[in-house]
Amino acid sequence: MSQVELTNNEAENMTETDSQLETRFNAIENDMTLIKDELSKLSEFLMSASEEKKEKLSEKSKNIYHNVKEKAAHLFDGVSDEDIEMRQYIEDKIQCSSQKLVDKTKEKPLTAIVAAVGVGLLVGFLLKK
Repeated sequence: MSQVELTNNEAENMTETDSQLETRFNAIENDMTLIKDELSKLSEFLMSASEEKKEKLSEKSKNIYHNVKEKAAHLFDGVSDEDIEMRQYIEDKIQCSSQKLVDKTKEKPLTAIVAAVGVGLLVGFLLKK
């Protein structure tokens, strides 16, 4: 018998090995599908969470703008025309800055969240000292 010829036993062992490899391959394929599904769910969750955070941050920045505007209005009661022009200029700058903050928050909500957390940690660290 030459080296190329296989005994019935060897052929059976190869068939079993092929079957085992196919079973393993199918199991790996199923695991990959499960992982893909879980990653898809995680991605959807993160996107919905960032949308919620984006909306909350947008609302907070609008509230801050209106609060600052109200306080600025009280500061400028009973002032001259030059002061009124200055007030209008300051209000425009505040509104522009507020809108930029809202836009940046909408563009990169996760960055905004990370920045807010970082500022909170920094303030907390400084207040502890």
